[in-house]
Amino acid sequence: MSEVAQEPFVQRFLSTFSPPRPSRGKSGKDWWVSRVWSDYTRSWLDQHFRWIAEFPAGDGRRLDAAVWYRSSPGPIDVALEWEWDNNESHRNFATGDFRKLLEVQARCGVALLQTRAHTRGGIEKSDDAIAQIVDSNRKRNRDHRPVFVIDIRRVLHSARAVEFVMQVHDIASGGVISGPRFAYSE
Repeated sequence: MSEVAQEPFVQRFLSTFSPPRPSRGKSGKDWWVSRVWSDYTRSWLDQHFRWIAEFPAGDGRRLDAAVWYRSSPGPIDVALEWEWDNNESHRNFATGDFRKLLEVQARCGVALLQTRAHTRGGIEKSDDAIAQIVDSNRKRNRDHRPVFVIDIRRVLHSARAVEFVMQVHDIASGGVISGPRFAYSE
C-alpha cells in the first residue's frame, strides 16, 4: 500500500478540500486564487485539525502551518507549506518555502501548490515545479520523512471559466494519485 493511501492528512484533503470560486479581480475577468484559497485553507484546517499558523522554523523563518492529528501536544504530525501563486510555485518554492518542511521536526511534510497546465509550455512548467521539489527533497530530506505534494493544476482558463485538477505526488515512491476536479464559471 502506498504512503499516500496511509497518510491521514492527504486522505482527508482528497475527500474534503473543495476550494471556493476564485476571485474575479477588479476587472471581473481574472481568476485569482491566492488570497481566496489561502483563507479557505486556514478555515479548512480549523475544521479538521489542531494547527498553529506561522510556526517558527528557525532563523526567523516561519512554516505556514504545523498540524497535529490529536488535541494533545506532541511532535508535529504534518509540516505544511502552501503556494497558491503559480508563478512562485514554479520559480522559488523548491529552494525556498519547501525547505522549511524538511527543517522542522515533523512526522511528514505536505506542500500545497497551484500550477498551470493550460498555457503553452504549461504542462512542462508544472512538471518542472514538481521535479524541482523532488530534487530539493533528495538533497535535503536527511531523516527520510514522507513528503507529499498536492498539486492543484489549472487545466482550463478562459474569460468565462476556469478548471483545476488535483494530483497528489508521493515524493519518495514517485507515485501519483488523481484527485477531484474543480470547475468554476460565470
